[in-house]
Amino acid sequence: QATAFLSLPSMALAAAKPAIGASRPTLLSSGAARPRDARGLVESPRTSSQPTFPWNLRCMAGALTAFMSSGRSKHRKATKLRLAAQASADSETVAAVWHTARRKAILAAHPEVANLIGPDERTLPVLVCADVLQLMLAVASGLALRESNDPLAVAGVAALALTVGATLSLWSFAILHDLIHGTCVRVSKAQREALLFWLSFPTIFGYHLYLQSGHLSHHRNLGRASMGQLFDSDRNEFEDGDVLFVAHRQPVAGRPFEVQLPVPGTTPIVFSPSISHNIFSRFWDQGPAQDASEDSGAALRAVRNGALYTFSMVFERVALAFNDKFVAIFGRNLFFLNKPSKFHEGCTTYARTAAILHAVLLLACGPGALLYLLLSEVAWQLPHHP
Repeated sequence: QATAFLSLPSMALAAAKPAIGASRPTLLSSGAARPRDARGLVESPRTSSQPTFPWNLRCMAGALTAFMSSGRSKHRKATKLRLAAQASADSETVAAVWHTARRKAILAAHPEVANLIGPDERTLPVLVCADVLQLMLAVASGLALRESNDPLAVAGVAALALTVGATLSLWSFAILHDLIHGTCVRVSKAQREALLFWLSFPTIFGYHLYLQSGHLSHHRNLGRASMGQLFDSDRNEFEDGDVLFVAHRQPVAGRPFEVQLPVPGTTPIVFSPSISHNIFSRFWDQGPAQDASEDSGAALRAVRNGALYTFSMVFERVALAFNDKFVAIFGRNLFFLNKPSKFHEGCTTYARTAAILHAVLLLACGPGALLYLLLSEVAWQLPHHP
């Protein structure tokens, strides 16, 4: 039965798209033929609809009021129509077709799964509780380290962050993911984005930028964009925000993110400042060929690659935290210079709000509070965490 169930997605895909075939594609498969602009980016009939940033208490109050109300069938119908129009406007990639077929196959085999789909009013309170508890633990950790120089206190805070704190951070990310998809609470887009802004705290760098500008486009453009396209793009949203993260653990098709430094009298120096691309492409042990009958070094390679992945993720997260302070001071994200002013204004608003929170925690509780938040934010993404 398990074998038959696992074959259902391939059967459904073969029936729906005979030309594609039944094998599972990867994230890196190319999309359908689409017109491309001079930079090689896929042209899309969509226009950016990201609003300005209504981060005010009135918007929050409206969102919470709507959360307590019912009778949102009109809003649900409008959402379905918008998603249908959006889906028809974008051609599907092979990977996106596979995921759609897999979803249909799962629902066909297990109709009861449909009962788990849709908004659940218990979700938002869980997010609020997770954020409040995370803030309390950050304060307690900072105070504990400020009052004690015992190495055991540092080890205790680190252990707390790597376990409980990491789990709370994961819960926050998972529920914020549901929120941006509209399955957490039925509110307007402006109210949903206000909730995303405020309920993504406390954090060091956080998940707001990715969820705000990169996750929904990831579902629409799965497998289309390269790292170079993301950093060179002048669109308000990322073409596929997940490319920024999968580059830590798998090859990404297309050109990498590169910077040219002019040198008088000679050719410019070209290099990639991408932490994930450099570490993965230069140091990752890919192992023997796929047809190798024996792989005696698998265990050692797993340890090596796990250590490299851990280093690159922690290094990048720390670098993002420092870059966030640069954005807060200068009002511009230098990694995405081609993006419109609205994108940079959004980054600046969030970065300055985070800087205020960090300053308060630093003055009131000491650097231990920020250390706890940093470890919590990155730990759930590492191999040690279940």
